[in-house]
Amino acid sequence: MTNGSHDKDAGFSEYVATHAEQVRFTAYLLCGDWHEAEDLAQTAFVRLYLT
Repeated sequence: MTNGSHDKDAGFSEYVATHAEQVRFTAYLLCGDWHEAEDLAQTAFVRLYLT
């Protein structure tokens, strides 16, 4: 693992930790189910990481 990818991973982990609750809540407002909201939030973070 290069230092650049480590920095990206660390920064992304911090971003997710900071925003996960808000993203899950927004997803809940969209779908009305907490389990589905968790799946939506996780999918969104994975797609964000891969961009």
